[in-house]
Amino acid sequence: MMNWSAANRTAMIAATHAHGDYKVDAGQRIEVVGAARRAGIMVHAQPLTKLFGMYVDRPMPAAVVNSRLDVYAQRQTLAHELGHHVLNHGMQVDFDLDATSAQRSSSGASWAASNEERTAEAFAAWFLMPRTAVRATARQLDIDQIDSADDVYRIALALGVPLATLLRHLPNVRMLSAQKSREWATVSRAQVRRRLNRGLPSLPRPTSDVWHLSEEYQLPQVVARPHDRIVVTLPSEGRPSGWRLEHAGDLMVTATTALIGGIGQTPASRFVVDVPESTSEGVESHGLVLAYADSGGLVDRLWKVTVAVADARHGVSPVWLDGKGDESR
Repeated sequence: MMNWSAANRTAMIAATHAHGDYKVDAGQRIEVVGAARRAGIMVHAQPLTKLFGMYVDRPMPAAVVNSRLDVYAQRQTLAHELGHHVLNHGMQVDFDLDATSAQRSSSGASWAASNEERTAEAFAAWFLMPRTAVRATARQLDIDQIDSADDVYRIALALGVPLATLLRHLPNVRMLSAQKSREWATVSRAQVRRRLNRGLPSLPRPTSDVWHLSEEYQLPQVVARPHDRIVVTLPSEGRPSGWRLEHAGDLMVTATTALIGGIGQTPASRFVVDVPESTSEGVESHGLVLAYADSGGLVDRLWKVTVAVADARHGVSPVWLDGKGDESR
C-alpha cells in the first residue's frame, strides 16, 4: 500500500505536468473545467446519491460531479476525477472525498484507501493548490504570513477550494506547520464567517461567505457565489467620508460606514455589498467601483474590482463551476 508521502510525490509531479499539458496558469485560481475539457473529458453535473463523483474511461473519458455539492466541493471533486484520468486509473466511483482526507489526517498511512484514491486525492490538492498559486494569492491578499484560520479562509475563497482542503495542504507547500494545520482543523467555515461578519448586518444566508477586501487587494476579480458578502475597507487619509460608491451594477449595497480609526488610527470608509442571485445559466459579472474625492470634491483616485458570480451547476455547460468564460476552450 502506497503511503501518503509517496502519493504526494507522485501527484505533485503529475499535477505539474498536467498544468503544462492542459495550458493552465499555475500562478492563480486554477481553471479546472477548462483543463478537464482540454484533456478530452466530457464534464457533466447531476444529482448523485451518496456519491461525490465518478470517472469513466470508456467508451470515452467522462467525469460526473454531484450537482448537489457547493461550487468549491464540485471543483475539488472534478480535480480528483481529472487525477484518475491523468494517472490512468480506469473507471472509479468516489463516495466521499472529504472523508478520505479526514481519514488521512487522523490515521495516516494506516487508513486502507486504495493507491488510486490516495494519488487522485493528492493530485486534486496539487492541481488546485500548487505552491506558486497559493503563495501568489496570499501575496495579492496582503497576507505576508498565515497567522490564523481566517487567513486560510480568505486564501481558500480566492483559490476556489474548500477551507478544510487548503488547511490540510498548506504544510505540503511549506506555508503552515503540521501542528497549526491540526489545531485549526477544528475551526469551521461557519465560525470564520461569523467572525468576519461581526458588527455588520445579518448575512443574506447562513452559508454566505464573507470577502474582506482592502486597498491592497490585487486580484483581478472576485469569483463569488450568489448571496456572498463583500466588505471593502479603504483608508480615507483624514477624511472618513472621502470615499463614495461610484458603481455597483446589480450588487446590493447593504451598508456604508465612516470609521474613525478604522485602519489602525487612520479614518476609513467601509462598504458592504451582497451578491445577487444569478439570473442566467452562465457566469455574470458586476463592476464595483469606489471613488475618492479630495476636500474640493474632485475625484482623486478609483478603487475597483470585478465580481464574477459563479454557482454550482447542473448538466453540461461551457462556463459552469468557474468564473471565467473561457473554461471550455
